[in-house]
Amino acid sequence: MNNTRFLFSNLGTDVMRCVAAAKRHDDKRYNDSLFRAYKTLTYLRRAHRPEAYEEGLLLIRALEYARSGKTLDAFSVHLNRHISSLAA
Repeated sequence: MNNTRFLFSNLGTDVMRCVAAAKRHDDKRYNDSLFRAYKTLTYLRRAHRPEAYEEGLLLIRALEYARSGKTLDAFSVHLNRHISSLAA
């Protein structure tokens, strides 16, 4: 697995932690996980893979959209499928 795939998988894990915290209404853990997600996103940017960085930005935006729209369950199903495909 190359470094970009590894980083993007880590980003997906960070975002999944955000989902879990949001479902528990645990704002502190949500914010901590979101901070880690943005930190992982900076590593993706440094990897000079702009497409992976842009996908990561979209992933975090989708998280915020799902959280505000109360669709975190559906979002987590799609995210899990997407991240699982990277591990294969």
